[in-house]
Formats: sequence, structure tokens, C-alpha cells
Amino acid sequence: MKSNVLLIGILLVLTIFPFVLATDNLGTIKVNQPYIFCQVCSDGSYITLSSINTPNSTELINLNMTSTGSKQFCYNYTPTKVGRYDFRGISDGCDKTFATYVDVTSNGQERADGTVIIAFSMVFLIILFYSVFMMVNMLAHVFTLDYDAIDMALTLGGYVAMLGVNMLERIYLMNPNLENWLDLFIQVGLWTHVILPIMSFIFVLTVGQFIKTKLWTPRQ
Repeated sequence: MKSNVLLIGILLVLTIFPFVLATDNLGTIKVNQPYIFCQVCSDGSYITLSSINTPNSTELINLNMTSTGSKQFCYNYTPTKVGRYDFRGISDGCDKTFATYVDVTSNGQERADGTVIIAFSMVFLIILFYSVFMMVNMLAHVFTLDYDAIDMALTLGGYVAMLGVNMLERIYLMNPNLENWLDLFIQVGLWTHVILPIMSFIFVLTVGQFIKTKLWTPRQ
């Protein structure tokens, strides 16, 4: 009994390992854009694409790929989700089987490594705390009627920095959830760090000066 279990285990390993070892990275492509998947087999007459493992399912293809000459066989495919796509198939030549994959991102560029993610997170938190601080600072200066152009420029600077972070995120990180949060911050920040500072500056410059002149000037 034990020998049969051992034999089955060895067969499973021999069956699975060729796929694992043969898994090559074909690079990074963009989501929702046509992709021509090709394989070359110098001594094969056909290549059959068996399946495509997508980020959330497995698509059974079982179709012969189209010969384009020079022993190259291709299949047209359009990925609709961000993530990894594994292509598996068989042939009557070469290594008989193949397993390879492509990474699909929102802009067709490689994903960022851990160092970039940590650096981005630190910059994002610094800008977020700075924006909150400048919001509180603005309210304090408006209350004392001394909110000036420098204060307004510093508050606007926090919003511009957030726009820069949003642009860098879409280039290097490409995280849909984070993009949704950044979009929310930018929409709220348009009011709290652009429109409100400008209105506050105008208020202090006009109504504030009137209040200080009429109410705060000591009577002779």
C-alpha cells in the first residue's frame, strides 16, 4: 500500500514539475487590448492551446493555434482583468508540452517592487498629514483674519502634491483599490484645498479687512 502511494506521488511530481519548470514569463501587457500569444516549435506540425488560467477562472480552449510560418503558431486573446495569465498547451514536437504566462497591468508596465511600494506609502502618508495640517492651519488663520497669499499657496501645494502621487501610483503601482481612494481624496481635496482656500483668502482680503478696520480699530 505504501509503495503504491509513493509511486502515485512520484508520478504526480513528474507530471506537475515539467509545467512548473517550463513556466516562462513572456513579459507585461496592457489590459483590454488584443494580445497575440505565439509559440515556436521547430519540429512540430501543430501546437494546441489547452487552457488559459486567468486571475479568477480557468478558460478551457483546446484549439490548434494558427500557423504563421517559420514553425510559429499564434493565438489572439484579449485579457479583461488585471493579473497573471497562464497559457498551457501541447504539441507533437519540441517538449510536447508548454506552460508560460504574461502579467497584465492597467498600463502595460511592470509592477513595482516592495521598495517602491514602501517609499510610495511613506510619501503618501507625509502628504496626507501635511494636507490635514494645512487645513487646520487655514481654519485657524481665517478665524484670526490673517490668512494671506503664502498660506493659500502652501495649502494649494498639498493638493498639487496629491495629484503628483496619484499620477505616480497609476504609473508604478497600478492598484485599483488605491486608485479609488486617491480619486476620492482628490475630489474632496478640490473643495478643501483649492476652492475653500481661495474663498478664504478673498474673504480675509475683503470682509476680513473691513471687520478689522471697523471693529478692531480702537476708537479715539
